[in-house]
Amino acid sequence: MKIRHITFLLLLLVMGLSSCISDDSEGVSVLVPTIGIETDDTTSMPVKNFNLGNDAVITPKISYSGQDELVYTWYVGTYKNGVKGEMKMVSNDKTLSHRFTNGGNYYAHLTVTDGRVGAARDYRINIRRTFEEGYLIVSNDANGKGNLAFVKTMTPEEIAEGEKQICMEHIIERMNEGITVGHLYGAMHGFITWPKTIHRIIAATEDHSYFFDPNSFTITSSVRYADVVDGFKASGFYADSYSPFAYDASRKKFIHLNQQYMFGYELGYFQGQSFEDLFQNPYAAFGSVYYSNLYVDYTTSTVKALNMNMGTFNDTGERLAQEEIISCFLSPILEYIPHDLILTRSKADPTQWHLHDYAGIAYIAEDDNGKTTDFNVSANTAVPAQGTRFAFSEPNNRYFYPVDNHIYVFIPTNSKPMPDKDQWAVEMPKGETITYMNINSKTDELYVGSVTTSTGRGNFYIFKSSDIKTDNQGRVRPIATHKNVADRISQIIYKPSL
Repeated sequence: MKIRHITFLLLLLVMGLSSCISDDSEGVSVLVPTIGIETDDTTSMPVKNFNLGNDAVITPKISYSGQDELVYTWYVGTYKNGVKGEMKMVSNDKTLSHRFTNGGNYYAHLTVTDGRVGAARDYRINIRRTFEEGYLIVSNDANGKGNLAFVKTMTPEEIAEGEKQICMEHIIERMNEGITVGHLYGAMHGFITWPKTIHRIIAATEDHSYFFDPNSFTITSSVRYADVVDGFKASGFYADSYSPFAYDASRKKFIHLNQQYMFGYELGYFQGQSFEDLFQNPYAAFGSVYYSNLYVDYTTSTVKALNMNMGTFNDTGERLAQEEIISCFLSPILEYIPHDLILTRSKADPTQWHLHDYAGIAYIAEDDNGKTTDFNVSANTAVPAQGTRFAFSEPNNRYFYPVDNHIYVFIPTNSKPMPDKDQWAVEMPKGETITYMNINSKTDELYVGSVTTSTGRGNFYIFKSSDIKTDNQGRVRPIATHKNVADRISQIIYKPSL
């Protein structure tokens, strides 16, 4: 009898295991749901490509047969030579949106679960090195908000693959979480050669100078001006052959930057000095780029420069007292260094202009009156405004200067150095005004920044200097055009591959 009861119970047990249990426990079992992470790439690690500075965004396609809420967890780690590095959790969202701070190879690991079952998927992430080589553009919008932009020099492989031109704005904020940039006064590529070669990218705002890793634009160090000089507010930032510096025009104070150890300090040579404008004139010599910085006071019509050998400033004194200073630039290199050229206009007769040639204002002697070339202008002459920067192409022995949306050629040795208004060499697109021009002295390329007046947005052009001449009017075309890539442009710097 007991054997029959046991057999019957076993039969019921077997039947129960093979049936289903409903949600209200009426004797049926639960179907186990399934989760899948689908992908168009059949490899074990689908590859995703992104540009440094942009978020790596991956939205998985999930298949799920259940009704419960799913929990997503994303992890990322390095991936070098097929070896996965230590991973860290970065998100619980379904879509991964993560910004990497360096180019290279990484992997992302996704887990999905409803608490009972789960699935996992690995992705290989390639972060392209956006800032490998290209152009840094300093700009500010109408409200004074700074915008450091970067235009990449695309590689032959990227061009062959049909990749779009990479132009990235606000790269300081993109690459450095929590940083807010006010007015941007300038940037530079600096380097130290001893005891070892170190490259620095430096950018300056009203209250800070930032040192960046040149390939990722993450901040490696910063100088808060108020920690060096109480109340210091920069009104300008300038490169220099000795060390770059920020200048506070209201306090007449300078803060220099030590590029090797990345700190700020006051340099004794500059104490008590002031200026209204500074013309930075870079030139290539002995395989490096040097600066002949000329400090101008328009009010007193004086130009001064620092004598590095003596640690003192020398100036033009009363030599230009009866003239208005228009611009300062350099001559071709003569006896290892270029001469300083000062373009002026007579205060008594504005049709009389002068070009003064000094063999170095930093070393000017009391009886040194230099060499002066006089010429006349008329109402038809394309005269530059006070403060205009001239760009010098040494291989072609020509100077370029802007007036509105035209580029003109200035040739000091001509009997009429300045052309007439209708003798422009380059006409920029209508509705644009030139805001910046400079020569890359190593490539002899002319960089031009313009602003579209209707939008306030900046455009960047590159020209071959050899093409720009008055008798080539209307036929000069830029070798590169980058529209709407910044705000109002005040500086363009070539950033080499480092």
